[in-house]
Amino acid sequence: MFSKNIRIVYLYAVAFVTLMMIIGGFIVTMSAIAAYIWPSNYNYAYPAYDYSSDAYTKELESIEQNNTLTEQQKQEQISVIDKKYSKEEIEKQQQINDENARNSRLRDIFNALAIILVSLPLYIYHWKRIEKEKKVEV
Repeated sequence: MFSKNIRIVYLYAVAFVTLMMIIGGFIVTMSAIAAYIWPSNYNYAYPAYDYSSDAYTKELESIEQNNTLTEQQKQEQISVIDKKYSKEEIEKQQQINDENARNSRLRDIFNALAIILVSLPLYIYHWKRIEKEKKVEV
């Protein structure tokens, strides 16, 4: 009798935990779908630089102050920096960031669905075992 009670408690506990996982999975899935449909723009990794920005100016100053470089080397490095801070490069990086953010939101949806797909069969199995135990008792 005691082992049967432990078994029933175990079945109810697993059913409860998996049910909570399913509910949590649905909540996270709905949130991830909403984030995919209506994305927030929290992408501050590459702010738009203009030529008056501090980073651009500091990089130019460090090249100018470097006495070990020849004039040609300095000009080559300045052209690299100009390309790095060009509008086209910034837009290209922004497109990459936007695509990465979209992929991250899709990954969040699939992760949430995976929680549901793993916990749902476990819940169904344990709930059927509980119902079977109830029928045996009656």
